[in-house]
Amino acid sequence: MKQPKQRPHFDSEDEEREFWATHEIEDYFDMSNPQVVTKPNSFPNLKRTEGLVELHIDDASVKQMKTLAKKRKVDLATLAAQYVQEGIQRDARLAAR
Repeated sequence: MKQPKQRPHFDSEDEEREFWATHEIEDYFDMSNPQVVTKPNSFPNLKRTEGLVELHIDDASVKQMKTLAKKRKVDLATLAAQYVQEGIQRDARLAAR
């Protein structure tokens, strides 16, 4: 069994999310004996993510987005969020005219 790699420090959740989208967890953790954590308050710094919106996107669009995300080396959720943000900014500019 090889020694796990040193995990990097992340300045934000987004930075960590992008890292794990392109790296294998088995390279950074010993997965030979995983344990389920059920004890309350085991993760005192864990914060509930707020502001999530569920999107329903047709299969063809998801397939195209997956291809584009892979080319850009980002995960699908990051690319989808970028598209939404770009649309919001575009519409805000149009409304400001």
